[in-house]
Amino acid sequence: VAPAAKEALKSSLSSSGFAYLALPSSLRALSANVLREGRIFLGEADNEVKSRVETIDSSQKRGFYRFSGTRDTGVQCFNIGREENHPEKFRKAYFESIDSPTELWIEASSRRNKWPKEYPKLRPACLDYFNFAHQAAMSVLSSIDMASTLAHGNADSELEVKLYPGVSTASEERFRDHVDLTSVSLLIQDKIAGLELFFEDSNQWVKATNCDEKILCIVGSFGQMMSIGQFRAGVHRVASAPNEGTRTSAVFFCTPDWHYQLPDGSQVGDHMPLQF
Repeated sequence: VAPAAKEALKSSLSSSGFAYLALPSSLRALSANVLREGRIFLGEADNEVKSRVETIDSSQKRGFYRFSGTRDTGVQCFNIGREENHPEKFRKAYFESIDSPTELWIEASSRRNKWPKEYPKLRPACLDYFNFAHQAAMSVLSSIDMASTLAHGNADSELEVKLYPGVSTASEERFRDHVDLTSVSLLIQDKIAGLELFFEDSNQWVKATNCDEKILCIVGSFGQMMSIGQFRAGVHRVASAPNEGTRTSAVFFCTPDWHYQLPDGSQVGDHMPLQF
């Protein structure tokens, strides 16, 4: 990354918590593919197929789930983590450090990715984009001089594809304002509709404009903590977008290793939802 580009990235992330990253033409097929295959599965698979890869009643999602954080029930999600036969090893060091009994965390932390056999193109599309997004996130963190390899050695991150069905009338927010529990989040979408970013300096909500050729980079709460406030966690929300049609997004949640010690002395896992 050129020095001028690094300084522009730092400036944008420190002032607002957001930055748009150009997606090279050689990699646009990856983003288009994960959005397309996610949209096909979430929009076309019947309930029986979805139920076979569904996670219910757990903060550790893998596979299909219905997004209960929204006020309407139409938002559907497909979630994966790093493809690994024994993913519990990524969080073992953290739970052992706090003397948590194995039976309290092992089941949720052991959950592997779930793939619907009826949609064979979904797996390679998600995994290819996961690997690309991880490298892109590491490049961003390196460019802004934040710990990357040390804090993210396990690549214990998540990719989530969401399908937001269209609405005909204005209603309340679909997902209230929040910051992500990440170092950075990388978001792509197939339509400009619903996602809004808060710019504190102007006290305004602004519609996210990334589509096709751009990735939206959002600083998360861990990014703000790890930079000791140099970079601001980006506040965002999902509003209803009447008559805009269905929107599909794919978000890569880049998360530090759970046992990584933050500047305040706490570990990343101390701030995560219970995985029971």
